[in-house]
Amino acid sequence: MDFIIQNKEQKRRLFDFMADKIYRASDFKVIKYLSLYNMCIRVIAFTPEVLTSMKQQLSYVLKDEAEHYDATIVVFKEPDIEHFFAEATDAFDIRKNRLFRVYMLFRKYAFLNIATDNRMQSVFINVDSYAGLITAFDEENRTVYYGVRDFTPEEFIKHGHVFIKALYRLNSLPNRHLVHGAAVGVNGVGALLCARGQRGKSTLTVNALLNGFDYVADDYLLLDKENGELFASPIYSIITLNPKMYQKMYDDFKGKFVSTNARFDKYVFNIDAYHHQFKEHYPIKVCIFPNICADKTPSIVSTDKGRGIAQMIHSTINQTNDDYNTDTVKKLLDFLKPFDFYQINLCIDIEKNTQCLYNFLTTYKGKK
Repeated sequence: MDFIIQNKEQKRRLFDFMADKIYRASDFKVIKYLSLYNMCIRVIAFTPEVLTSMKQQLSYVLKDEAEHYDATIVVFKEPDIEHFFAEATDAFDIRKNRLFRVYMLFRKYAFLNIATDNRMQSVFINVDSYAGLITAFDEENRTVYYGVRDFTPEEFIKHGHVFIKALYRLNSLPNRHLVHGAAVGVNGVGALLCARGQRGKSTLTVNALLNGFDYVADDYLLLDKENGELFASPIYSIITLNPKMYQKMYDDFKGKFVSTNARFDKYVFNIDAYHHQFKEHYPIKVCIFPNICADKTPSIVSTDKGRGIAQMIHSTINQTNDDYNTDTVKKLLDFLKPFDFYQINLCIDIEKNTQCLYNFLTTYKGKK
């Protein structure tokens, strides 16, 4: 369900109400900081339950102190997301809207977006009753309110990486974007892996990590465009693997088990044992599209960049629920169009696949 609110005074009252209610509701408060490249985000946690997930998932960027911060995430536990939001909307007359009453009636199965324009490109509140999550972005104060119904690890993690929607909003800047993808490199030659799920991206990325590659990220990373060049930086210290691939890598893997992600096809692991291989502001030189095939040996061939770009954009928008914002598509097109795109045809032998990628990156000479 979508609604438009253009009255700035009502919007301000809404955020003031939310802040007041959150601060009054809990005696517990802990402040941490997330040190992302060129940005520091203060996290004010009003529930101790989120701290475990932060330590497991964000250990590379998590800090106890910071000299300054650029934005804030206020995270709180709210067992009744719908009731909380219904109270908050007393700040304006949205509850008089017939569609809103219908939403409240069927709230256990519904989604609600509130924006400031008719194209829904400026959604500042998202209520996901199914996931038990409310995300509200106070752009004026660079603050995201992040309310969760259930912080039980399996319930919390299965809906994605911790704070992903909040971090996405705060890092959607003219020359920066959070994307769904992966990045590894050799000797300063970074490869951005562009593909949706189930394409072998994570297996290739994690095995590259085990074989000494420079590592940026699996699943989510930050892209910064500076002086015509593109750089990648990590956010999370977790990776996901399907059980079959984990068994193949078991002897060398040092990751700490975090969760089954409430699914049977993915395991979640903390890889802080490999932080020495993490790289931030790492130069991207080429884009690669993984493709699982029946060939006996892997190969890397030049491919149409349109397919790879479409995969990256679609995957990012789908994973972050940024469905309405056409500016995101334009920005990512601008970021990725200058690069050569290659397809790596992955065979069943993951060691051969990794060696193929290594050979390619060590001999890659740039745009032809």
